Amino acid sequence: ESCETLHAASLVVAEAWAARGGSPPLELQCGDAGSTLLDGAVFVLAHSTAFSNELLDRIARQAEAVTPGGWLVTLTRPLPLAAARGWDIVEARRRSVSWGAA
Repeated sequence: ESCETLHAASLVVAEAWAARGGSPPLELQCGDAGSTLLDGAVFVLAHSTAFSNELLDRIARQAEAVTPGGWLVTLTRPLPLAAARGWDIVEARRRSVSWGAA
C-alpha cells in the first residue's frame, strides 16, 4: 500500500492476525509495489485496479522470486503474460463493485 493511512489500518489487521496466532505471519509494506522484493513470499495480493501496465510488468518481474507453489492474486487486472512467465491462472471472475466492473 502506498497510502500511509491505509497502510496503518492494514497494520491493525495484521496485529490482530498475529494476536490470534495467525499463520503465516503477515508482512505488509508501504511503498512502490513494483520495487517490493518478493523473495520467499508464499502469498502476494495486488489490488491492481488502478495499476499502470508498467507497474504490473514490474510486479510480474518481481514475482519470479515468489516461492515455487506460492500464490500471487491480482484484483481486476492480471499479470501481463502470466502463462508465459510460468504462472497458472487458476480462476478469473468479474464482479460488480461500487466503481463498476472489476
